[in-house]
Amino acid sequence: MNDDPTWLAVGDDAPCGCCPRRGSRRAGRCASRPARLAGPVPTRPLYPSPVRPAHRDEHGLPALIYGYLRVTDDLDDHAVRAMERALQEPAETAGLCYATTFHDDQPGYHGGFDELTRELQRAQAHHVVVPCLGHLSEHPLLRTIMILRLTRDANARVWVVTRS
Repeated sequence: MNDDPTWLAVGDDAPCGCCPRRGSRRAGRCASRPARLAGPVPTRPLYPSPVRPAHRDEHGLPALIYGYLRVTDDLDDHAVRAMERALQEPAETAGLCYATTFHDDQPGYHGGFDELTRELQRAQAHHVVVPCLGHLSEHPLLRTIMILRLTRDANARVWVVTRS
């Protein structure tokens, strides 16, 4: 795996294709390809060029990154752990310190997202990673509001795992 992955601004909200909860015909097809992080998710039009997250904080330590998943009842623990690893591995490869994963497991419930926002503020962390934007919300307006809330309340950026 490349030690210096490419970080690209995300401009579409297409499903990831490798997320088992999507039921996509491409599901599982990209599992053999190395993962990388694409992001941040823009809150305005696409950035004109590739961007990279800060790998170190002001003290020279690796920057913290938190994961966020929306899981459903049809996913077993093994599938959820595989999704967590799919978030953790590219983040650590990029030199970030993966802290933990926050989950929401009920439609319309955002308790895990609220906890994530509070933890970002407490830890003064500024990075969140998701498998695809649909994990924030399938509804484009609500998803945009959630991204703006992370940006406003915690000065955080949302990164999306993609396959090379």
